Amino acid sequence: MENHDQYYVQVIRENLSQRQRLNHRYSLRAYARDLGLHCSTLSSILSGKRKLPYKNSLVVANKM
Repeated sequence: MENHDQYYVQVIRENLSQRQRLNHRYSLRAYARDLGLHCSTLSSILSGKRKLPYKNSLVVANKM
């Protein structure tokens, strides 16, 4: 995984953690819904198995 990909994954993780601190019942599935991604896609991105699709990157950035 490239450095800029790692950066975006880290930002997504930090945003998820922040939302979970505010609401301890906030799930990965809810976060994926709020970002407009399928939950399995988000899980794969966070685990490093898949890159954030370019077509979704601007949408995700705006919703964070």
